[in-house]
Amino acid sequence: LAPKSPSKSKPPALPEATRLEPQRSWRGSSRVGGRLRARRSLKRLPHKAGQCCGRTRAFACKSQPMTPQIQPPPQESDPSGGEQRSGRFDSVDIQLVCVCWLTAAAAVYLSADGCEKVSMIFWAIIGSAIITIAGLTLVSRRWRAKNFRSFAVLNAGTCLGVIISVAVWHWPLRVSYRLSRNAFDSFAERVRAGDQLSLPQQVGFFTIKYANVSDQGIVCLWTMTDPTGSTGFVQCGQGYIPFNLWSEIKLDDHWQFISED
Repeated sequence: LAPKSPSKSKPPALPEATRLEPQRSWRGSSRVGGRLRARRSLKRLPHKAGQCCGRTRAFACKSQPMTPQIQPPPQESDPSGGEQRSGRFDSVDIQLVCVCWLTAAAAVYLSADGCEKVSMIFWAIIGSAIITIAGLTLVSRRWRAKNFRSFAVLNAGTCLGVIISVAVWHWPLRVSYRLSRNAFDSFAERVRAGDQLSLPQQVGFFTIKYANVSDQGIVCLWTMTDPTGSTGFVQCGQGYIPFNLWSEIKLDDHWQFISED
């Protein structure tokens, strides 16, 4: 008889509650010993956030592998108290730009509406201070953000240039006068002829509140009346203006804008 080949030994049966790596999972066993071993092993496991589902029952506890979380890089703090801003314009930057341009637009409107020379210089000084503060704040914010630096400088410089040009040359007043010149001439003829006029009346771009002919035969169209001195347009040349003047703006050979003292 041929010798029998040695039979392969069968692997030992695994207990019903078996520890599996790396998932570390257990399944309930009907035996009391399996349950106790599973509970003891469960107590030795590190229950940390992200490593375990948090259940305390040995039959259903299954540890989950920790998922790495990528933390964003820390943002640099802003010297003004907030976090470092991105390069985009935020609401504060837009408000600063609007302050600069609204101040410049207000100066243009005052001059075009007939603001006298000294008052216009006073308002130009106040407007220049406002634009300087708002412009420097905008430039510093854009400099820290490292973006739109040239725009911030150009914005503040342009608005300051508009204010200064209005105070020096009074170009909005001159433009409004040029567009109203024909209306002034026709209205002056009616005043000189003694027609009954309903005042105040809009003449061109200006509101004439009082009109008269002076003792020297000069037609006066006053845009502002005041006991201390009126302000308006007088129909005379640039060489001689027979009024007690506080300020004057010479327009052309036919009309001047004056303010009486």
